[in-house]
Order: sequence, then C-alpha cells, then structure tokens
Amino acid sequence: MASNKYILIDPPTQEGKPIVAGRGEGLVILYMLDGAAYKFETQIVRQYTNPAQVWALNYPYIIKNRCLRKSVRMCSLIPARVESTDGSAEGALLDISEGGGCFATSGHGFFKGQRVVLRLSHPTGEALGGVHCEARSVSLKDGKSVIGLAFDENDAAHIADMVRNYCGLCEKAQS
Repeated sequence: MASNKYILIDPPTQEGKPIVAGRGEGLVILYMLDGAAYKFETQIVRQYTNPAQVWALNYPYIIKNRCLRKSVRMCSLIPARVESTDGSAEGALLDISEGGGCFATSGHGFFKGQRVVLRLSHPTGEALGGVHCEARSVSLKDGKSVIGLAFDENDAAHIADMVRNYCGLCEKAQS
C-alpha cells in the first residue's frame, strides 16, 4: 500500500486522550458523508504532535462505498415553488432522487408532516406541473428553510418526466 499520497486525520480518542498506535500499523477506516458510507484499509505513515495531534495515513488504492438512501440523490439547482394550504414559497430544489428532494427557500412556516405540492418552472416562465409531497424534515440553515420532501408514490414517476422536460427546455434555450 505504499504511495506518495497521504490522508491527514485527527487520531481517534479514548476517554478524551488520543490513542497511541505505531508506525506501519494497519487500520480500517469507516466514515459517512452525504448519505453514503465509505470504507478503506490503510496504514499509519507518521504521527504528528506539533502543532496538533494528526496521523498521516497512506492514501488507499480502493475505497468501498455504499449509498444508505433508497435511491441516489442528484445535485440540482432548479427553480421551484412549494405550495400548502397555508401559503406558498419560492425557492430551489437543491437535490432530487426517485423518491424525494431537498427544497430551500427564504420563506418560513412549513412543518414536518405537512402535505405540499412541489411545482417546477423553467426560467422562461413555463410551468412544468406539480408533484404531491410530504415534508419529512424542516430545518433552518443560515436564515433559510430547508425542507426534505418525500414524493407521493403515485407522483414519483411524474417527477422524472418533469426534470427531463426542464433539462430539455434548458438545452433548447442554449441553442
């Protein structure tokens, strides 16, 4: 596993103190990031104590990963609106999958479990329909509401058509 690339990590701790391990000691690293679990095997190359406790590890040749979600999310930035019986909010769909998406808005007043309709619109103003959803999570980040949406099973297939139409209109606008 010798390589000229390295990963620097904070050493694991036990009872608030860094664990001591020897140079060349093998490790199995497991971590989670953005809804996926990653695993790789490596070795300790060096331990630094100054200016901070850091381990230098050989960069792995193979990193195994597994998506923890039912379906992979695709990053997006699609202008959209969420409507409920209490009102509506303009914003953007930040990611999308077969079963749901993440909507961000400066509007407030949404709550977990609330029934909403997600409407996408193309920058030309053309409406692309709506999908019935449930707000599975609602959080406030940097003054914005971030709403995790789960598409109704009956409408989940419809969202794929909406996104295809959106992309098709974008391609036409660029021609």
